[in-house]
Amino acid sequence: MAKSALKSIGDDVFVYLGNYREEMRIKIKKLKEDAEGRKEQDGHKGISLTIEQWEQLCMEKDEISEHLSLVQDRGEESKRAWRLSPNRFYPT
Repeated sequence: MAKSALKSIGDDVFVYLGNYREEMRIKIKKLKEDAEGRKEQDGHKGISLTIEQWEQLCMEKDEISEHLSLVQDRGEESKRAWRLSPNRFYPT
């Protein structure tokens, strides 16, 4: 039996390979099930990464996870004030 090309990461969000202008892309999108049980796009929101961007994201995964742990370990009051942005990635 062949494995599905769609990889669910929860809440109807899937990761799959696709093409854009004949370039292979990693796509992360929310999909919904139609009346016949097939998956289709739920609007146009999502992200499409080049292979190079995907590889870079995979290399940065451990460091991003470390920062995520720092934010998750903060108190509730501090978490509410936290904003993850390019200019404030590191906790103060």
